[in-house]
Amino acid sequence: MAIKLLETYADGKAVVDSKAISKITSVFNPRIAEAFRLAREKIADRIVNDPATFNKQDWRQADRGDQRTAVKEHLQSVIATFPWNVGARAAAVEL
Repeated sequence: MAIKLLETYADGKAVVDSKAISKITSVFNPRIAEAFRLAREKIADRIVNDPATFNKQDWRQADRGDQRTAVKEHLQSVIATFPWNVGARAAAVEL
């Protein structure tokens, strides 16, 4: 999974060359994981309960609106590839 995340493209170029990575390690900290889960849940609830705060459309008229749209669509497709997001309220939200 980590290699897939690192191979995410920006402007059509790979962010990281996966051949350059020989080892990936992680450390699981339950307190940090729980804090992240709670923060994510709180933000997801706010997106549902106060959509006006998050569902802005003026970003489309901002500088490089077409590029912003492409990045948002790409992020949504990346989010959808991770199994833990299936059924979750995970989305790239316009800010």
